[in-house]
Amino acid sequence: IAAKRNDAALALKLWRGLPTPANANVVEWQLTLARTALQAGDSSASVETIKSLITGRPSVAPELVQRVLELAHETLDLRRLDAAQALYALVVPVANDNGAREALFGLGRTHELKGETIAAASAYLRSALLTQAAAGDARALQARMLAALNLMRAGLKEDARAQFEWLVRNSKDPALIDAARRGLDRL
Repeated sequence: IAAKRNDAALALKLWRGLPTPANANVVEWQLTLARTALQAGDSSASVETIKSLITGRPSVAPELVQRVLELAHETLDLRRLDAAQALYALVVPVANDNGAREALFGLGRTHELKGETIAAASAYLRSALLTQAAAGDARALQARMLAALNLMRAGLKEDARAQFEWLVRNSKDPALIDAARRGLDRL
């Protein structure tokens, strides 16, 4: 009843410690608990719930990865940065390449919002370079641009220059090429 009335805090209090209901899927129940914890303002309980769901698995189904990424994005949108960072970090080692790239991109965004420019650049570059086949796709190009901007903010001008120059040489997007040239001009 509490969940249907959008009282996440009460629902979490009542559900905490209960076994998975007989008519519910274990994974769905854990995801529901994690989302309810987040809505109730308990982001650490949300992370712990996902951690218990993922830890110990060598890999996770892409559908579950997507659901955890959605929760991580929601956590990031709520500016619960440490919790979002933890969720993204949980996904990276167990996801396929696409899921790991998305999680690394999210990690980059999280570090960027925390003002951790070098860590942000590192995560963005890892996202861009995770697979060579994806090196020229839009998400990889965006990740490289964000990495270059964070490197520039960190004062690592030569590293930023290398990324901006790579974008000018390899991108087909005129707006991205123009942005990279502007970045070069600012160095």
